[in-house]
Amino acid sequence: MQTYTAQEYFDFCEKTGEWGRLFEFADEQIQDKVAGKTVPAEIVNLVLQSNIDNFFNIYKITMATFDHLTITNNFQAFLIYCLYSSNYKVYSEG
Repeated sequence: MQTYTAQEYFDFCEKTGEWGRLFEFADEQIQDKVAGKTVPAEIVNLVLQSNIDNFFNIYKITMATFDHLTITNNFQAFLIYCLYSSNYKVYSEG
């Protein structure tokens, strides 16, 4: 498992434009706050090597953002409210 320095974490956040909003630094790893797991080394290395276009093509598209989660949660709450007296159940998978 590859480890990173705090400076590499800051560089990663600066290049992705996500200053601590989606990522955090713990145990020498860059963590995805939304997914709750370590960002794969190949993704971190792509970003640190300034190949930012590949990062957005590979990683960001598959990752839920806070805006996405907010919309999903609000829509789910609305459906639960609308279907409260019915036999239907509402589940969210993102």
